[in-house]
Amino acid sequence: SSGINAEYGGQIREQVTLKSKGGILQKTVNFIQELQIAHSQVVERLQEQNQVLVEMAKVRENLKRVEQENLLLRSQLQTHGIEPIDYVQQSMQQTRQVAEQDTLKSCSEMQQQQPPMVTLSQTSTQQQPVLYGQSTMDDKDDDQ
Repeated sequence: SSGINAEYGGQIREQVTLKSKGGILQKTVNFIQELQIAHSQVVERLQEQNQVLVEMAKVRENLKRVEQENLLLRSQLQTHGIEPIDYVQQSMQQTRQVAEQDTLKSCSEMQQQQPPMVTLSQTSTQQQPVLYGQSTMDDKDDDQ
């Protein structure tokens, strides 16, 4: 009987070992698949970033070309006695002035506006809020 138990126990150990090896292999396969997915996502992002970098380089080249053309046109204007206006500087100054005026205007409006004071009417049974300077229904009844 001890030989049967040893043989049976050996089979159990072998099955447990196979199950644990299978579990380890399955986890390993799952991990490798997750790594492959993550890798492909990283590759996609890098490709997108490279496209953005290429586009930015094109924009920079275009900007340089336009700036050089602008300088050439400004020098041509000056050659013909016309002083070019710096629209960027002028626009920034106008924007600042408008923003300052708007800020001053809204500050003065806020100072002029005071929130109305609210109190509870003493004569009303429902005690509804009443604004100062406004008459209540009870006040109208008193006037009659």
